[in-house]
Amino acid sequence: MDEVSTEVNTYKVTHKEMKLIEALSNPENKDLNISETCELIGISRVAYYKMFKKPDFVKYYNQFQIELVKNQIGDVIKATVLFATTDSKCHGDRKLLLEMGGIYTPKQDINHSGNVKIDSDAIEKYLKK
Repeated sequence: MDEVSTEVNTYKVTHKEMKLIEALSNPENKDLNISETCELIGISRVAYYKMFKKPDFVKYYNQFQIELVKNQIGDVIKATVLFATTDSKCHGDRKLLLEMGGIYTPKQDINHSGNVKIDSDAIEKYLKK
């Protein structure tokens, strides 16, 4: 069986696995259900589910998707700038992609009321461990 390898990790996908990854990664196929996707690439639903039961395949697939986003991040940034200058609403999709690409981390505000009871015995036990 033909195997295709990329730098995303050491798992070597089969030809059919790579066809599935490519089909699922293609925006033109976003509205296809599992049966339609399987038919498109010439595999059975059973084969589809067997592929996604393999942890190494799932890891490869997830990393492939992350690398796909990272490779397009320049276009995402351009679109974000354009979008931000024309419409300040509905930027969640681009924000998500920037987070996935490791470029953006949302700010977290933590508020504290100051009303906390501290169990000093529990703290002493914890510190003695």
